[in-house]
This record gives sequence, C-alpha cells and structure tokens, in this order.
Amino acid sequence: FRRVLFRSLGIGVVHIVLYLYIVPFVIYPRFGNNGFKFTIAVAITISIGIFTSMLTALVGTYGIYQSLLPKITTEKNIKKWFGV
Repeated sequence: FRRVLFRSLGIGVVHIVLYLYIVPFVIYPRFGNNGFKFTIAVAITISIGIFTSMLTALVGTYGIYQSLLPKITTEKNIKKWFGV
C-alpha cells in the first residue's frame, strides 16, 4: 500500500510542476504574444470536453435506465439487476 501511495504522490507532484510551472512559464512564452491566447484556447477546449463528457454520461445513463425500467419492474428477481 505504501509503495502505491508514494508512487501516486510522486506522479501528482510531477504533474503539478509540469502543468503549473513548466508549461505556462517555459513553453507558452516561446509562442510570444500568442502564448496567452493559446492558453485560453486550451482551457476552453478542455472545459468543453469535460462538460460534454459529463452531459453524455448523465443523459446516457438516464436513457439506459429508462429503457431497462420496464424489464426491471416486471421481473421478480431485483438482485439480478442491481447486484445486491
């Protein structure tokens, strides 16, 4: 357990240093004045992707549940459906 914890923390620290220091202060300035515009474009793109992913997960799960609901209510063995 300890090994996995230290490895996870190490990976987290590397990502923090990479994305909060190296990328904004070393990589983006190389683009000149377009570095800030590039940062905003990446942030907006990632935000749209996360929003779309969450919306798809919620709507898709709801749709699947609604399509299975008639089968679930007519069957006597509920444990089969929910793994209880």
